[in-house]
Amino acid sequence: MNQESSIKDVRPNFIILDGLRGIAAVYVVLFHCRGQLFIGGSAYANLVPIAQWPVDRKLIYSFLQLTTLGREFVIFFFVLSGFSITHSLTKNKKILPFYLRRIIRLYPPYLLSLIWAALIYWTVKHFAPNQIDVSERSVFNNWVYFVRNIFYLNTGGLMTAQFWSLSLEVIFYMLIPYFFTRSLGFYIVISVIGYIAGWFIQPEGMISSSIPGMFFLHYNLFFAIGILLYNYYGRIKRLLLFRKLVFVSIITVLFFAMVIVRFKLGGDNKVTLLMSSFFAILMIVHFLENQVSNSVLLFLGKMSYTIYITHLASLCLFFVILDKMGFPFHLNISEFYVWPIGVLFCLVIAIPLYYIGEYPTKKILKSMRKTA
Repeated sequence: MNQESSIKDVRPNFIILDGLRGIAAVYVVLFHCRGQLFIGGSAYANLVPIAQWPVDRKLIYSFLQLTTLGREFVIFFFVLSGFSITHSLTKNKKILPFYLRRIIRLYPPYLLSLIWAALIYWTVKHFAPNQIDVSERSVFNNWVYFVRNIFYLNTGGLMTAQFWSLSLEVIFYMLIPYFFTRSLGFYIVISVIGYIAGWFIQPEGMISSSIPGMFFLHYNLFFAIGILLYNYYGRIKRLLLFRKLVFVSIITVLFFAMVIVRFKLGGDNKVTLLMSSFFAILMIVHFLENQVSNSVLLFLGKMSYTIYITHLASLCLFFVILDKMGFPFHLNISEFYVWPIGVLFCLVIAIPLYYIGEYPTKKILKSMRKTA
């Protein structure tokens, strides 16, 4: 694969790329808060027949379809990872330093998120036990849970449900330096073959299969798409760089198309995941080429990893507050205003957690780059 074109054509401003991660992370928080803090349409229809819904209730449930693309925005993370890691390995192909940087960058915040999840589990269990299912367990419930979780094998239920994607990221980080120094083209080929095979081998197994099965049959392709975007950035940019109005129109149409297709196909499916990868490509190209950044994106971008890995535990802490205020079980809440407040709560809680866990790792890496 032609590395010269990537070095020549790509201008990887990582502040801008982090801003895109911030957008994806906040959307995932929206997705989970809406899903956990507002009664679903089917459940509400069992209480009140749809024919009796007022117009505003029908509009609310129609509007909420815009928050259903949680897995699609995780794909955004995967494409960004493939793109960023390709740049990192293009600049420095040494494998051991790459692994060391990844461990320093990702593992301390991850361990903090496990501790946070365990602490919040204890808090909910003791102060609002009726807000969690009896099947939920702490990430440190026993030695098996402890060992599995510290090695990215998510065990513990609701408060760490988003960690499924971290397992796939880790597999990618482990494999890509080897293929990068030997045959990146072969990696792309097996990614495509694996994804196509997944349509037939596990058409319904995008989240229920084993972690290696999920990676090779359903999600590895999206890291490969990020790699291809980097290596053929110049050509892709010439094809997909539009004027602002055209870009906004295309992105808007594509977003609504994903919502409609997901609704029609009924839940997680490979079609909207492919659409989301194209969505990610468009966003990356236009944000980089137009240097799109502002104070909000800077703020969210720098904390995007912390936001993503801590928000479900923070959401469960919000359950406790709601319980003490007299709200029902969180999945039965019918007041629309609650879940947006939950989003804000999770983002605010992420600020101190960022400075405890993620911020120090960035300082260490910055110091390492200066002395390299």
